[in-house]
Amino acid sequence: MINQACQTFGFLDLDRQWNAPLFLLDFGMEQRKNETYDFQNSNRGSYSGYLLQYTLDGVGMFESEGQTTILSPGDAFFITFPDRSRYYLAENNSWKYFYIHFDGEMGEYFFQRMQVLTGKTFSIPNTSQAILLFLEEFQAVKSGKKYGRYDSGIFLYQFLVLLMRELETPLKSVKNACVEDAAAWMQKNYKYQIGLSQMCRELGVSLPHLTRQFHLQTGLSPIKYLTSLRLEHALSLLLNTSMGLEAIAAECGYSGSNYFSKVFRKNMGISPAQYRDRHNGLQKPL
Repeated sequence: MINQACQTFGFLDLDRQWNAPLFLLDFGMEQRKNETYDFQNSNRGSYSGYLLQYTLDGVGMFESEGQTTILSPGDAFFITFPDRSRYYLAENNSWKYFYIHFDGEMGEYFFQRMQVLTGKTFSIPNTSQAILLFLEEFQAVKSGKKYGRYDSGIFLYQFLVLLMRELETPLKSVKNACVEDAAAWMQKNYKYQIGLSQMCRELGVSLPHLTRQFHLQTGLSPIKYLTSLRLEHALSLLLNTSMGLEAIAAECGYSGSNYFSKVFRKNMGISPAQYRDRHNGLQKPL
């Protein structure tokens, strides 16, 4: 993968004129060696937007807020301009990377979300879906692909969403058996009024251990996962049946309509009845 030939591509900012929410300015793959490569990002003039740079081979350096980070293969930084940071090639090193320079009002959402998740630097395997997507797109552009209206934004959205998903829930080469067993148990039993303590007894695992492993593998706590199963079933019943709230609550593993409604409102922001009405469900009085 890292043996692809280096090349950079600039793109006409027609999407900026169309007020597109995301658009590419330029991207490429570069190799730096035995040269001066040093950027202070607090004053880059007209260089604006967002920059994500991912190390494929060699070593790069990134400084921000008094800390220096060595960027080895699999490491990246993500910044906006201007920014109180610096990236550069250290003496007697080489650095091969790809970069994506983009802009658009939706970029702010992704940038802020990434700052919460990882800060300005992060690590992700070169086998991840986001990285593979970029390399595929890079090769397509090298082979002559041309962007039409909003096309570069479609690529950027897919790339950034994949990146966030993989950073939020890192892929594991070996899945934890107790997590798989717990998910299967909840999928089978979510309709019943039985709790996680009983599940853990049946699976022979402690709840604290399961909670840690479950969150590590899925990004959710077991109770959040169980709640999502119950509410998804409740949504289907609200939209496709005329069942009352007491019946729906019982069907989804809740002890009564009051508690069911409380959980529903907390997660959905509206009551079950409002959800049914808003989505043109059956209008049986509840």
